[in-house]
Amino acid sequence: MANELSVERRKAQIMVSYAMDNITKETQKVLQEYLQEKHFESLAKIIAYLELDYTKADEFLQAYDYDTRDKIFELSRKFHKTDEAVVAEADHIVKTAGVSCDDDFQIIKENLPAGGRDFAKDAVHNFRTTTPVLKQKLDKCLFEIKDIVYLRDLDIQKLLRDMDQRQIATILRYESEEVQNKIFRNMSERAAKMLKDDIEMMGFISQSRLDACRARMINTILRLEASGDIEIFTKENFGEL
Repeated sequence: MANELSVERRKAQIMVSYAMDNITKETQKVLQEYLQEKHFESLAKIIAYLELDYTKADEFLQAYDYDTRDKIFELSRKFHKTDEAVVAEADHIVKTAGVSCDDDFQIIKENLPAGGRDFAKDAVHNFRTTTPVLKQKLDKCLFEIKDIVYLRDLDIQKLLRDMDQRQIATILRYESEEVQNKIFRNMSERAAKMLKDDIEMMGFISQSRLDACRARMINTILRLEASGDIEIFTKENFGEL
């Protein structure tokens, strides 16, 4: 039985690694092609995103004279791969090129938990570092509202401190009893009662508002996870170490 589990875990790890590698290669390919035809600042930002040295950058700038190549490369040194403007530039190019990698992201979503916690944490960290342009799309694979039941109580309490109670009530109105109870258990009796009353008294909630509140909670969870304040790769959700 142990051997079977080990084989399944290794298979999941290989599938996730393969999918992440495909995504990274596809985005890099599109960005490299872009280098050959766009204006200087855009070129400089993509050079920064790809972290190219002068020799490698020069290979993609053959259409320009030597002085122009030097100017573009010098401009690229003002940027960093994770700068908001750099990621935004790369994101625009990737989206314009129609890169989605939906199949690969589905593979990640289905196999990441089976790969184990250590593998999941390392794989996600490496992907966020090498391919920040698709970080948000990866984040959607990592956590859904229903996964709140896997968070530790202390982490739930940190989340609640960062969320508006009205937003929490909006979300919980449409969530399972299990999710609701997980939240209520991590509040004082008085606060839990007030939240339950808010849920009961709520009128019509538009889908756009519900989606916005859910997105706010997910983004808060992922922000706290990225900063090391909470742990989403729990043994309940991602297996034993």
